[in-house]
Amino acid sequence: MKAVWYEKAGPAAAVLNYGDLEKPKIRHEDEILVRVRASGINPSDTKQRSGMFRFGPPAAYTIPHQDGAGDVVASGRGPSDPLIGTRVWMVFCQTRRAFGTAAEYVVVDRDNVRKLPNHITFEEGACLGVAGLTAFAALTAIRLPQGEWVLVQGGAGAVGGYAVQIARRLGAQVIATASTVEKQAIAARLGANHVLSRTSPSLEDDVVRHSGGGVDRIVEVDFGANVDRNTYLLGSDGLLVSYSSPSIHSPAFPYYPLAMKNATIKLIQIYATPRPIIDDGMTHLERYISCEANPLRHRIAAVFPLCRTAEAHELVESGTAVGKVLVRPD
Repeated sequence: MKAVWYEKAGPAAAVLNYGDLEKPKIRHEDEILVRVRASGINPSDTKQRSGMFRFGPPAAYTIPHQDGAGDVVASGRGPSDPLIGTRVWMVFCQTRRAFGTAAEYVVVDRDNVRKLPNHITFEEGACLGVAGLTAFAALTAIRLPQGEWVLVQGGAGAVGGYAVQIARRLGAQVIATASTVEKQAIAARLGANHVLSRTSPSLEDDVVRHSGGGVDRIVEVDFGANVDRNTYLLGSDGLLVSYSSPSIHSPAFPYYPLAMKNATIKLIQIYATPRPIIDDGMTHLERYISCEANPLRHRIAAVFPLCRTAEAHELVESGTAVGKVLVRPD
């Protein structure tokens, strides 16, 4: 099969290889073999390739990417498995494994696969996994957001865009921030009640005014950069949930200003999230994408052929992509 792999960590153009590898083999009954039609790239994929951290076991080489969508072509349960021939979306394909979806075929645990409705494209399905589950986990952490005012920082991003949509479905009122007019328009189309410029000098006052004194929950993409602003924007008993940071070590946060609000700080990493939350999230996402009347929207920034995966990684790392970056094996 055609695949992309790396044998050591480093810059995308220097370490990613494209060529022929052996097709993966099913090794137990709870695995399935999927013909990959689209492979989604997450920041965690590029961070792992760069050497920032590792998810899979030590191996001679690594095929990257956790997310994807495709057709089930074989099952460890035999040829009578009704899942064979089904369109699916996948997640955690390279967690605790060395070989992900940047290839024509991937073997994945059936628990990490859900059916993809015919009205959803493979490219849209490949957007969903890590970003959608991260948004769901952020919005269901500690308590449900029904009736809350939720601030989504970066409401047009891959996780932020899903967070806006899922928060509305869970009964929250949503304020989203975005850095450009284009991104603000995207967040508005996704259903945010109010969309504010991240650089506006009146941002803090506008958030407090719209929420009636401060938000109940913040979904944060950059913990260190926004911690002082978020401290101001949280209301009493507020919950700050952060799912990302550009560096291993973030700066200290303002202890007493947060303590005086009885604030809760929740840091989440979807790869470390308990399985019951993952299963609940996958069930919700499956239901959301099956609803043709009010579909979950997926923002695709660019689609590259598999042979140009290095360019796709570089686009993700540039921070300029508005939406998900994908590669397509065919």
